Amino acid sequence: MFEWADGGNLRNLWNIMPRPNWQLSIVKAIIEQLLGLAEALRACHYLDSKGSNYRHGDLKPENILWY
Repeated sequence: MFEWADGGNLRNLWNIMPRPNWQLSIVKAIIEQLLGLAEALRACHYLDSKGSNYRHGDLKPENILWY
């Protein structure tokens, strides 16, 4: 069970948001979000020292939720 994502998915966000004005603060925020996604994927792929891991076989904007 997951927390409800009122915002929908990343594709929804891209469809409703205008293209950003590429200021330094926007670029920094995007990089921080991408870092968070990369860290989450890394945590799933290298879960623990017991050899457990997971793989997301369908990574796409429709499968990334936003809150």
